[in-house]
Amino acid sequence: MQPTSRLASMPLAVPRNRKLPAVESPAAAARESQASGVDTAGENYIRVGELAARTGKTVRALHLYEELGLLTPVTRTDGGFRLYDQDAVVRVKWIIRMQDAGFTLPMIQDILQLVENNGFGVRTQKTLVKVFEEKLLETRKQREHLAQVEGLLERTLRAIQETAPGPQGNSRTAAIDEGIAAEIIRASTIFHP
Repeated sequence: MQPTSRLASMPLAVPRNRKLPAVESPAAAARESQASGVDTAGENYIRVGELAARTGKTVRALHLYEELGLLTPVTRTDGGFRLYDQDAVVRVKWIIRMQDAGFTLPMIQDILQLVENNGFGVRTQKTLVKVFEEKLLETRKQREHLAQVEGLLERTLRAIQETAPGPQGNSRTAAIDEGIAAEIIRASTIFHP
């Protein structure tokens, strides 16, 4: 089975973050820039706060991504501040999309390790197709469950609205009370199967 166009369009093989030594001084930064072709003067790099602002994640979340190996700063300043390149923005946005699709951070770690360790060959592609098919099946089951919950909530709401007190303040009957109770009991089985 071929991967869906959504899978094919996802940047699974996001560029690997390069690890460079921390810059020790402005002069060293200039030498590093000339020697490696990397602009360590900071013009093309962003600090973690700016990366957080661009992606909508907290600085703490980005630090967690780093701890988990999902994100690596390109370098650090003399003061130890993390510096990232533009690829980090793409990677964080990809992580966000994966989380939105229901993938946990450990699952995302596994996917990234698979791609980074094995490339995007046939074996990797087959594994990814299986992972995404399983996630799609899980999502469809969740959608079915939510449809049941929605129906239950609608029925219960109608039952409650239909039991509005009359002019005497008490028009509820035992049959209506039993109906509402039955819906609430049914709800407990849907929410906690």
